[in-house]
Amino acid sequence: MKMSDDLAGSYTLVVPTFNRPQLLRRLLRYLELCGARFPVLVLDSSAPENKRLNAETLTGLKLRVRRIEYDPAVPPFEKFGAGAAEVDTPFLSLCADDDIVLVPSLAPVIRFLARNPDHSAAHGLYFNFEEQARARAPWHTTVSALFYRGPSIDVPAPAQRLAQLFRRYEALTYAVYRTDVAVRVYQESRQMESILARELLSGALTVLAGKTARLKVIYYGRSTGPSAGYKNWHPLEWIATDPAGMFREYAAYRRAVVRAMAPGGVTAEEATRLCDLIHLRYLSAFLDPRYLDFALERNLARVPHDHVVAAVWRFWNERAARGWRGLARKVLPARRIASGENRYRFEPAFLYAGPRREVRVTRREIDAIVSCLDSYSSALA
Repeated sequence: MKMSDDLAGSYTLVVPTFNRPQLLRRLLRYLELCGARFPVLVLDSSAPENKRLNAETLTGLKLRVRRIEYDPAVPPFEKFGAGAAEVDTPFLSLCADDDIVLVPSLAPVIRFLARNPDHSAAHGLYFNFEEQARARAPWHTTVSALFYRGPSIDVPAPAQRLAQLFRRYEALTYAVYRTDVAVRVYQESRQMESILARELLSGALTVLAGKTARLKVIYYGRSTGPSAGYKNWHPLEWIATDPAGMFREYAAYRRAVVRAMAPGGVTAEEATRLCDLIHLRYLSAFLDPRYLDFALERNLARVPHDHVVAAVWRFWNERAARGWRGLARKVLPARRIASGENRYRFEPAFLYAGPRREVRVTRREIDAIVSCLDSYSSALA
């Protein structure tokens, strides 16, 4: 769906980048090839040489693009907040420099938000993709999973929305936001020290401020390639290496959530109890005894923390992969598609994700992804 001039003028895409000039150049070139007509704001906290390369990239692009420089030490969520405050359109969304947003999906998402003032944010379906070296693989890009696909969070009561978010947590970081909500959310999230607490608090504050919509459109592609490493960014890593630190951070996090719940008509005591129960429910997904035994054994053996984290991720990912591989061998084949010189493999975890009443992947959705990934491939030239 094409974006009208008035819709394009109401939205800004914000692209944080950190020392990945080749990926930033590719993403901006991809947006150019897609005919993006909306403003693009690059938040650049790279090293000086990479900032120079990024500035050169912007020269000659047929995009409405602006770049702001930040100190390389600035944490990601602080950069998000500073960037959101620079946006002068009613709506915005983030796109990581190694991901892609499907440009045709933006129009219905923005239009939905414009027509539904009780919603803080809206987005669509997210898929994971990974590119292979073309000389070494029979396919060039694997679409491995339909990663975020949960329902809209649109019940009337804020506390119920908070519970719904954390019963089946899927980050809201890359949704299309009302700009004023994004500015408030990122400002509040700055008080947290860890990446995980900032992400979770930004999501919690978003659903407490309003409803969030999940439209049935393929919206965003998340690269599963190598990424920057952060400390205390995921429950698996934090539980395995510093559970006491996680509990300390939770105390400050809980105070922020309880404050935000006050306008919803619950007492501080009720809000505190609900917050604890909701987040215990969230953590329960990561408290499998087999995982805890695995992490405990390595801590008892005094394995260095970075080795513990690496081992924990291998253990967790191998368990998940075994389940899908076993199912795929029985009944669920992958699908291979050729498009010009490009070859794509769609894994069962994408093709058969979730119950059909929740999401149904059709050839239309596959074609939308192939079209955008073709443009992303062309952006390498």
